[in-house]
Amino acid sequence: MDSTAKSQEIVAAVLIAEAGGEGVQGMEAVYEIINNRSVRGKKSYEDVVTQPAQFSCLNGVTTDDLIAKSKQHPRWEQALQMVKSPPTTRYANGATHYYANWIKKTPKWAVGKTPVATLGKHLFFRI
Repeated sequence: MDSTAKSQEIVAAVLIAEAGGEGVQGMEAVYEIINNRSVRGKKSYEDVVTQPAQFSCLNGVTTDDLIAKSKQHPRWEQALQMVKSPPTTRYANGATHYYANWIKKTPKWAVGKTPVATLGKHLFFRI
């Protein structure tokens, strides 16, 4: 597998793990976050998602293991096709960060901040 295909699988796996349960819109919103961070930090999508402690689905999990698990998800093909296309700009409202509303303790970076969007169980912020 070439590096582009592998990178796309890594990003698709993150979309599944972070928002597969939120449907296509949830995955698109997370993809928008990845794109916004990529543009801002001048990094590849793969570099954005594999940066330590940024996407909880990769905390203590290898990318290969996450890909293998994500390929079992019913939305895998949708996620993979999504990362082969430019991201949308209609869900995350320019946000660069998000977290799930079921997390009991607000992350430090979100304290005192107002979400710019809410979608499903995720709150989105421009940081």
